[in-house]
Amino acid sequence: MKTIKNNILAILLITAVTLGVKAQDKNKDVVSIEEIPQDVMTTFNSAFPESSEMQWTRKDDNYKVTFTREGMQYHAMYNASGNLISQGQKVEVSTLPAEIINAATRDYPERSIAESHVIRKDDQTTYKIRLSGSPELKVIYSPDGTKLKDKADD
Repeated sequence: MKTIKNNILAILLITAVTLGVKAQDKNKDVVSIEEIPQDVMTTFNSAFPESSEMQWTRKDDNYKVTFTREGMQYHAMYNASGNLISQGQKVEVSTLPAEIINAATRDYPERSIAESHVIRKDDQTTYKIRLSGSPELKVIYSPDGTKLKDKADD
C-alpha cells in the first residue's frame, strides 16, 4: 500500500512539474512594464493615452502591447527604438467588409469567423480573422479578400 501511495505521489509531482514548465514556455515572451525600453513607453503613452489592461510581450527585438481604450481592445507593435511597426483593433465580425466574409466562407466553408481584427502596417490595412474549429486557424486577408497568410495553432 505504501508503494502505491509513493508511486501516485511521484506521478502527481512529475505531472505538476511538467505542467509548470509548459506554462512557463507559453508565457516566456511576456514582459513586465519595467522591462520595456523608455523610448517604447514614451511613444506608446503619447499615442494611446488613457489606456488600461496593458499586457506586453517581446518577440525578438520588438515589443507588442495589447490594451483596452474606451472599451475597445487594441494592440500595437514597436521596435526597441520606439518606432511603431503596426497597430490593430479588435472589431465585431458583423462589421467586416463583405469581401472578407465572402473570402473566408469560400476558403473555409466548414468553419466560421470567431474573432476579427483590423491591422494597419506601413500604410496598408489587412484583416486578421480567427476561425472556429480545431486546430485553431488564423488567416490574414487584404481588403479585397485575397488570402495573404494562414497559420494553424496547435
